[in-house]
Amino acid sequence: MAAKSLADIKADIQRRRFSPLYLLQGEEPYFIDQLTDLLEKSVLTESERSFNQTVLYGKDVTVEEVIASARRYPMMSEFQVVILREAQGIHHTKIDELTTYTDAPSGSTIFVMALKNKSLDKRKKLYKSFATNGVIFQSEKIRDDKMPAWIGQYVKDQGFKINDETCFFLKECLGNNLERVVNELSKLAINLKPGSDITRQQIETFIGINKDFNLFELQNAIGRKDLLKAYQIIRYFNEYPKGNDYSVHGLIGLLYGYFNKLLIYHSLKGLSDQEIGSSMGVNPYFLKDYQQAARHFNVPRLKRAIRTLLEFNLKINGIGTAYTTEEELSQELIYKLTQ
Repeated sequence: MAAKSLADIKADIQRRRFSPLYLLQGEEPYFIDQLTDLLEKSVLTESERSFNQTVLYGKDVTVEEVIASARRYPMMSEFQVVILREAQGIHHTKIDELTTYTDAPSGSTIFVMALKNKSLDKRKKLYKSFATNGVIFQSEKIRDDKMPAWIGQYVKDQGFKINDETCFFLKECLGNNLERVVNELSKLAINLKPGSDITRQQIETFIGINKDFNLFELQNAIGRKDLLKAYQIIRYFNEYPKGNDYSVHGLIGLLYGYFNKLLIYHSLKGLSDQEIGSSMGVNPYFLKDYQQAARHFNVPRLKRAIRTLLEFNLKINGIGTAYTTEEELSQELIYKLTQ
């Protein structure tokens, strides 16, 4: 059976074409949780789950206990479901012992093993055992340049409308943490009529992203070398921490991606805005912000800015600094970047 796509696995579950083994692994927890929850709710009826559904956690169980659970027989049901969440908690020297079960899985047990932010080595016996006898799903992170399209499709699937510019704005403000994006969009969904448009005004009202004080505007203020505005945004984040999910570490990651996009912009002179936006993963509607920033940051300055980010990445881990607050370190970082 081996590797399958998210859509194919969902379709099989809906048709009740179950595999005896599921290995759900990779860097994106959202899709792993989505499939785990779907199996947890779809295989058994509510009355069957009491006796036939077992949820285990890797850090709390031994391999022997997992195997014993999987080998039990269902009670008054066609199947039993055994879900091993956070399987990365099992010691790496022991996890291959699960092949005692996965090499010859029970036909009446559906065994789900979920590893978040980790994957089994394809050369190891356990991976090969799942590939031979079950289904493997590799959960990949959505690339930054693909996030606006993912948001747009997700919103459409939920029965709402959203334009490209608003998708890009959401991505810039929320990043590519799918769980957070979905949670924030759910706040909108309960306040809007089905089929309505999602606008930036509604995002500000129901999600709490301030149109003047958010990571997107902070990025642009640094691009304009507007030190006062950047300081105001940092001060706002620290005075109103609820909902903004701000950290110096997150800021460094955001700006690293931003400056790399500006480097790409400098390498694409002579192309159309559409071609440049596509190569950078930026909606052409927002390209003017990058064009303005590129006038302040030539290639040498961008390389210097990236070195500064690397230096401050060490500082947040306590190397070479004795700062007392994140606000102080943020202000120092912004000052150096804008000089």
